[in-house]
Amino acid sequence: MRPALFLDFDGTVTEEDTLVLLLDRFGRRLPDGRDWRAIEFDESLPERVKLQAEMDLLEVNVDAALAWLDGASRLREGFAEFLDHATRAGWEPVILSGGLEPIIRRALGPLAHGLHAIHANGLDQVNGRWVVRPATTPRIREQCNNCKTWHVRQAQAVGRPVVYVGDGATDFCPAREADLVYARSSLAEQMSSEGRMHLPFTTFHHVTQSLRERFPQHAEAPSR
Repeated sequence: MRPALFLDFDGTVTEEDTLVLLLDRFGRRLPDGRDWRAIEFDESLPERVKLQAEMDLLEVNVDAALAWLDGASRLREGFAEFLDHATRAGWEPVILSGGLEPIIRRALGPLAHGLHAIHANGLDQVNGRWVVRPATTPRIREQCNNCKTWHVRQAQAVGRPVVYVGDGATDFCPAREADLVYARSSLAEQMSSEGRMHLPFTTFHHVTQSLRERFPQHAEAPSR
């Protein structure tokens, strides 16, 4: 059976985390003078609480923020080629993100059409406030708005091996259950600290070549 291919977005598909870019550019400081990182590194708060608290710091119109991101965010090298390979090989790549779908679709542009699905949180702006609409995915735990592990388990329940590509804290849980993990940044550090097998990557050229070598039976369909 063809493997399920799941990708984190911020810091994985993108070079920089889009929410970090926005918070650094448009986020106001907390009353005690600290910035959004005081929320991010508060281990007493679950991810779903942190996300809304951080969005509450943004003082910018959503459309203006998205327009600014057009010139500030970059997709990771080799992603377009990777997506082309995956599409022609029938991999049906899926984005699993703890971020915001409007930002993801804006950053991807036409490349979004090469994805099988994007599972992320929604976003509304109400009286100037950025309001997160949590993903409708069932939650295994109550930590994240978008439970990535639920998607991994759904694929495995029908007998599909899971390939996971990620970089950060919201990838720790799903990566522990995936059959093959491509990791960078804090995800790679976490996997190493737990003695878990993973393959490091810097660009998507590495991921594409590795998939070709590991799954030759799922190579691209011949050109016609």
